[in-house]
Amino acid sequence: MSMLIINHHVKDFSQWKVVFDSHHSVRESFSLKDIYVTQDKSDPNNISIICEGEANDIKAFMDSDDLKSTMEKAGVVGEPQVFVGDIMH
Repeated sequence: MSMLIINHHVKDFSQWKVVFDSHHSVRESFSLKDIYVTQDKSDPNNISIICEGEANDIKAFMDSDDLKSTMEKAGVVGEPQVFVGDIMH
């Protein structure tokens, strides 16, 4: 099992959250489980998303054209910072 952490800045958190929530079924179709969405205390438009899933599913999700268009629709600004790592128990 792997952890996906994405950090990015958005134009407007409220607008972004509506799009993010509507994209839940797509994340599920890649077998990703939403864990957390966090906002920076000093900048609520700087957010991080934490999901878990299998590494190959995470890669397929991150490479999907659907994700790229959804991020654009949601108002993501700039390139996201992405971290994928194995969950250690």
